[in-house]
Amino acid sequence: MQPLAKLEASDLDACRILLRGGSKSFDAAAKLLPKSIRDPAVALYAFCREADDAVDSGSGSLELLRERLTLAYLGSPLPLATDRAFAATVRRFDIPRELPDALLEGFA
Repeated sequence: MQPLAKLEASDLDACRILLRGGSKSFDAAAKLLPKSIRDPAVALYAFCREADDAVDSGSGSLELLRERLTLAYLGSPLPLATDRAFAATVRRFDIPRELPDALLEGFA
């Protein structure tokens, strides 16, 4: 596995704040995970939570979410904490693109 050096503390903090407000059960459960797993899980879940909220509220199109995924997988995420943290996690754990694509297909 690659080091998680690019997963910045400030990006993780922003992800945690998002989850405290929008996913209290995940936020509580994540505290039980070892730090080596907790931080990447928070980054991954925050991106998914934000995407779900955008679709639910109508503020984010699936096309825009697909573009965000493409940029994250190219290593050039949008300048958003969730996107940067997600991109770092994708790199470190070599998460196949098909997995978040399936999430977006579920939204469709």
